Amino acid sequence: IVEKSRRIVISWCDRACMLWAMGLQRERRIVAGTTKEKAGLHVDRLAFVYEQIRKRNPAWGLPLARVYQAQDVTGMIILPNGSKCERTEQDHTKLQGEGYAGVTIEELSLFRRPDKMIAQGGFIVQGSAGSIGGNVVAIANANPNPYWQDLKPKVKEQFYG
Repeated sequence: IVEKSRRIVISWCDRACMLWAMGLQRERRIVAGTTKEKAGLHVDRLAFVYEQIRKRNPAWGLPLARVYQAQDVTGMIILPNGSKCERTEQDHTKLQGEGYAGVTIEELSLFRRPDKMIAQGGFIVQGSAGSIGGNVVAIANANPNPYWQDLKPKVKEQFYG
């Protein structure tokens, strides 16, 4: 869990790290937001960073990524190596699947049930037997909400012992 302020641009840093990991090997990742549109903006940032690297380094010969739009917001990006990042909203029941390399949850402190979202993120990044699982990154505003303040130490205990 990373508590942020607008000045530290942690979401942009996370998108850059996500892109780096996706470029090293084929991966599936997901970004969850309070709405599909807000999550899509973060997938859009990932597409923007890739396109800027491609344009600023033409000698590298990076091919175009496939970017899928839904209602004027990026819904998914697929890199040339097959790595894929898609979006979802805060409803933890929509965070389904298995074998994801990473789940990033944006604005976790504003979710209706942040505890359920963190738990579900942990489930879908579990690797199958004999494989390495993925990671869950939660980026949150420093929020005085008592429920959120009570939840933080429990989540850290769950994931970090």
